[in-house]
Amino acid sequence: MRMAYKNLPLVDPTSKEVFMSTLYSLIEKKSYLIESDNNSCFVLRILSLFNEPRSCQAIEAIWAKSTSELVRANCIYAMTNLENLYWLRDKKSSYTAMTSFEKRAFICSSFFLVDEGNHWRKSTKSQFNEFEDIIVKWVASKNPFVSKWKLPL
Repeated sequence: MRMAYKNLPLVDPTSKEVFMSTLYSLIEKKSYLIESDNNSCFVLRILSLFNEPRSCQAIEAIWAKSTSELVRANCIYAMTNLENLYWLRDKKSSYTAMTSFEKRAFICSSFFLVDEGNHWRKSTKSQFNEFEDIIVKWVASKNPFVSKWKLPL
């Protein structure tokens, strides 16, 4: 999966389509190959490279199936990097029910919601702990909306 993440954008379109179709099939069939958190996270990284409806559907399927904080946080990062703002807006309402990893991922993602994210952070700031305040400052320093910076995944 690491090799695919690194090299898939460089291969010809036909090979990429074959690989992605196989990956989508593994997700749809709930294959044991992507059951582990580590493998799921690498799958999410690959899916985040290709902004297409099937990638978003696959990420949503992984989110719905997983109880892992790590995997769900990576789902938030992947959807952010795909600029799936509708999905992020939908998750905003369940922020208080998120785990600490998910909350931190969502705080980072909120910068991509621009004004809406800014208003949300201002209204939610009182719930942030010291570490989350540091995260806000770090992502703000990247100025992601202007610089087209992507969340590290």
